[in-house]
Amino acid sequence: MRRDVEQLGSKPKFWFEHEGEKWLFKEARENTGEDWAEKVASELASELGLPTHRVELASYEGRRGCAVRSFLKKGQVLVHGNEVLAGFLTGYDKDKQRGQSGHTFANIVRVLEAVFVEDRARFKASSHSRQVKAHSRQVKA
Repeated sequence: MRRDVEQLGSKPKFWFEHEGEKWLFKEARENTGEDWAEKVASELASELGLPTHRVELASYEGRRGCAVRSFLKKGQVLVHGNEVLAGFLTGYDKDKQRGQSGHTFANIVRVLEAVFVEDRARFKASSHSRQVKAHSRQVKA
């Protein structure tokens, strides 16, 4: 039951429903192993206890690919990696599909560190600040 085409990315993909769940079919380019590589990566992450998405090998109209179950909860919105990179990297064109010079492993790591490590540090500092304020109120009382 094909629902709607996903415009982002360089490969054909579309959303569909299966047993009441939203899935994304991602067509694999021939002789690349993209379909089974995504399945292996998901299974490996799961075995390591890392949060990951469910991936199943699939085909649609004779074309190989994989089906990825949506991990979003009701009301959540997916922010794509290219949108995050564009928010951090000067000159990064989030709409460019190929030849993006800023789409490098080093930049991805840099942005992930900024998003997760710095956010975690801010959260800890904020949490510590709230604890200190709460403690100082208790002491004054």
